[in-house]
Amino acid sequence: QMIMNKLKFRPIFLLLFSASLVINLIFSQLSWAKNVFEVSNVSVDVTAEAAAEARKKALNDGKTRAFDILLKRLTLRVEHQNLPKLTPAEIDTYVNDFSVSNEKTSPVRYLALLTFRFKSDAIRNFLNENGFSFAETMSKPVLVLPVFQTAGALILWDDPNPWRDIWASKQKDYGLV
Repeated sequence: QMIMNKLKFRPIFLLLFSASLVINLIFSQLSWAKNVFEVSNVSVDVTAEAAAEARKKALNDGKTRAFDILLKRLTLRVEHQNLPKLTPAEIDTYVNDFSVSNEKTSPVRYLALLTFRFKSDAIRNFLNENGFSFAETMSKPVLVLPVFQTAGALILWDDPNPWRDIWASKQKDYGLV
């Protein structure tokens, strides 16, 4: 009797689990796709004569790196060497806004993580005017399971698993391909 009751709830559990998985995948795709023109976690660490000067240099450095990351994300790899190098003042026309997190200052040093959101229309026009091929659609996520086989045993989560270690240490690349 008790086993029969457990078996009745199994299809319901599987249905709910499957539905939640599909919903999570759909919403993660939507939120990821709308952030193509956002560059997050740009780390800056600048030392100068004063904290205000270090902050200004750090923001300019972070903005320049974020703009470069964005252009490389949108364009073909073969065109990366021809991407123009703009000054921070020129890049300002393409920045919609930015945010700062994990900010730390000392009398002569400035550290932070920066996120820049760029103006999509302005970036599109910039790339078109300069003759670059580009794409704005993010690739669908890929799940890689680093299964390691040793002495006839398959290892996924246990140690040692050199494949898992390599994949875990790989920097996330949110490119379009």
